[in-house]
Amino acid sequence: MDGGNSMEGGPAWQVFLRFVAGAVLAAITVALIAYTIEVLCLIFAGIVFGVFLTRTRDSLATWLHLPRLLALLLMLALFAGAVTGLAVWLVPRVAHQFDLLLRELPAYLSALRTSQYGGETLQAVERALEGNGASGAVNRWWAEGTALFSQLAGVFSSGFSAVAAGIVVVAIGLHIAFEPALYRRGVLSLTPVRVQPRMIEVLDRCGGVISWWFLGQMLSMAVLGSAMSLGLWLIGIPFALLFGLFTALMTFIPNLGPIIAAVPIVLVSLTQGVEQTVYVLLLVVVLQNVEGLLLTPLVHRRLVALPPAVVLASLLMLGSIAGLMGAIITMPLVATVIAAVKVLVLEPREQAAAGTPRGFQEPPG
Repeated sequence: MDGGNSMEGGPAWQVFLRFVAGAVLAAITVALIAYTIEVLCLIFAGIVFGVFLTRTRDSLATWLHLPRLLALLLMLALFAGAVTGLAVWLVPRVAHQFDLLLRELPAYLSALRTSQYGGETLQAVERALEGNGASGAVNRWWAEGTALFSQLAGVFSSGFSAVAAGIVVVAIGLHIAFEPALYRRGVLSLTPVRVQPRMIEVLDRCGGVISWWFLGQMLSMAVLGSAMSLGLWLIGIPFALLFGLFTALMTFIPNLGPIIAAVPIVLVSLTQGVEQTVYVLLLVVVLQNVEGLLLTPLVHRRLVALPPAVVLASLLMLGSIAGLMGAIITMPLVATVIAAVKVLVLEPREQAAAGTPRGFQEPPG
């Protein structure tokens, strides 16, 4: 036996070089993904929007008996008109309330500290911190509160990047909606012929999951945002429109979004009195139950089952890596992956175990 050969893999040095080349390629791929993760999340968000437009276009064309192109143009015209009208009415008011909140923030922080329950809560926290050798931590936290919200204002004021990201998402979505067959053929051309029927089913299943998720998010945003703004206005909490918009945006973040949205609302309500705080807590609980018991099951029954632990773990990982965009795409990404795994792995195994050919159904009776 030739000692320079490694069984059937050729000379040992060639095997070693192939191993090193594979490891280097894998490392470069991981580094490239890590470096461009935010861009990849942006592209995926555009794909989600494009799939939703395509599915909605098909449904509208079937319902109105229109050509698909005409249905798409009609849908885009209605969508652009609604968004423009909402922006003209909403943006100036939200901007005014946000500017007012920033200017009055020190007064609200001081009022929260001197309020009955706010002050008692802070004193309890401060005593606990002093017991752990962290005396004065609360004072320093309050001193840094204005700086924290100033940073938040900087995020909102640098709206150019957010607008640019939105333009990219819309552009990708429109390209997909106008020529979905082109991108579908592109995906299939990269798939071996023998598995193309399975890939077609994956694309159809994932498209349905994405479109229903997007529709559910739009419904949740509209209902929860409007209800929160109206409820806070009736209770007499300031910045009701701003908090309603914040609540609507936080619906995109699974599990943690409602908690994040409720925190500033409750803190501001503490400065208004005990009665208002109780009403706000009741409003938050009612709206969260409406979402959890009515809106979410109504739409998510069309989706694959999403394990909460998997969603939360994915949210934490994507949020830490890609920031807000990673948190936003967590739910559709997890749902898409699970749908693909179900079609490619789980269902074939179940059918093989049952001895039933794919696509075969038992006759009734």
